[in-house]
Amino acid sequence: MNFKTYELSQLSEGTPVPFALDLSLQGIRLVYHLKGSLTVLGDVAFTAPDRDTRMAALATTARRLSEPPISVMIVIPPEYVVFGVTPNWNGTDVNRDMLIEQLIDGTGLSPDEMVSDFQIHEQRLLGAAVERKTLSEARQFTSHFGFEAAGFTTHPPRGMFPSPPIFRVAEPLKLVVRI
Repeated sequence: MNFKTYELSQLSEGTPVPFALDLSLQGIRLVYHLKGSLTVLGDVAFTAPDRDTRMAALATTARRLSEPPISVMIVIPPEYVVFGVTPNWNGTDVNRDMLIEQLIDGTGLSPDEMVSDFQIHEQRLLGAAVERKTLSEARQFTSHFGFEAAGFTTHPPRGMFPSPPIFRVAEPLKLVVRI
């Protein structure tokens, strides 16, 4: 499985989330933030014949390290996320609206069907959006094994975002800028 590393403390606001379920197209791995470094506690291929048993074992491992509920940051594969950039961000609605159109163009989805994060970096407006249904399916799958989604993120293209995007399910596609 091809996974990237990231800093869990960057992925949540407020109370740090000690676990992440890092999804790829091939599988899922449980990552734990232990004494300042990331530790992979295990991984499971989606096609494994004993997938459910192995997922339950990951949840048991997490419960040994933390009191339930086991809060996790769910890392959505970047293949399910659309990314966009507006160079020379001038803070106007015209730029923002153009980026929103760029993000949903070709998806066949409306802004209400997407969840997004926008960041400003070096006078560029950066956007990432994912289908709300994708987040719902990820939450449902992981909750089946006793994990509670504290939030959602992804691995953005290298150098595009100063920090990983954070997708907040309650928000429709609109401008929420983190500087």
